[in-house]
Amino acid sequence: MSLRPGMAKGPSLSLGGSGGGGTSPVIGTLGAFPQWFKVQITHTQLQAAALTNNIELYSLPLGGVLHAVHLKQSTAFAGTGITAYTVSVGLSNFPERFASLYNVFAAVAATTKQISNVVDAPDNGSATSIKLFAVAVGGNLNASTAGVLEVGLLLSLCTLP
Repeated sequence: MSLRPGMAKGPSLSLGGSGGGGTSPVIGTLGAFPQWFKVQITHTQLQAAALTNNIELYSLPLGGVLHAVHLKQSTAFAGTGITAYTVSVGLSNFPERFASLYNVFAAVAATTKQISNVVDAPDNGSATSIKLFAVAVGGNLNASTAGVLEVGLLLSLCTLP
């Protein structure tokens, strides 16, 4: 097997639907070499009549390894009464396991982003639900009027027993 320059980028993915959740995207075939995959999340997918909510970003398969998380908004999040808006990436019982709180309320800029080095295989016995957590201050998440977040996941598959 040979490596070719420019193969580090993975397919672009988009979660369908709107409102309180989405479905886990189908990401091609994971292999032994880490590959970036992009998931786009809109503010409507995180809306809830509450200050917090979470949705599944990806169901990491058996033997899956998460190497890094890249968070960057392409449209700043905003909403009536909302004075702060942050997101994190983690597990149901550990919301910041893979990426700590990131301010998506900030203005969009080339340097406004967060990259978290992870290298974690949370459960080699079964699939793991990788979740995006949202937290609003000042108003419920369903008051959001704008916001698009680009989430990059650097993934691979370990075939060791």
